[in-house]
Amino acid sequence: MTERLLTVKSALLTNALKHAKMRPQDAVKLVYQACFGPGHLISDPQKAFEYLKAEYEATRPRETAPLCEPIGLGMARVNLAALDPNGVEIEKLFAAFIASSKIKNSDMAEFLKALELLKSLCKDGVFRFGVDELNAYLEDYAKAGYPMVSHSKEYKQAYEPAYRVVLEEIFRANI
Repeated sequence: MTERLLTVKSALLTNALKHAKMRPQDAVKLVYQACFGPGHLISDPQKAFEYLKAEYEATRPRETAPLCEPIGLGMARVNLAALDPNGVEIEKLFAAFIASSKIKNSDMAEFLKALELLKSLCKDGVFRFGVDELNAYLEDYAKAGYPMVSHSKEYKQAYEPAYRVVLEEIFRANI
């Protein structure tokens, strides 16, 4: 396993512990975001900023929310709920988000290796979902062409995710 994939493994293990209600699509989403970052979301920067502002305004600040959660390959999820408690301006997050979207972080070959890593961790019993459930999900996912996916209903209800994916190095340099 490459050193880069070890960062994905670490993020998957951490998220399995913190987010017991993860479903296969949530784990795949994490791997996808680690590999491909936020570029898939930004076709119109002005609309992307307006959407971020609306999501930010609808998110209640939480002192206990971590500001930055590494997801592997140098990528991180920056929690909107942690911006105010940490004194981070939304404009600075957005600047890091845009800058991160312009960087090619990985490729399909590494993504597929990361999915194999996910399968291996599932076989080891790391997640609350089983190997059969993951394999069935991945079979349909492959047939669909490996698209970006949303969080599962269970994950959304349990954790109220509101974040932006950025290259952690860029984000930390901007705040």
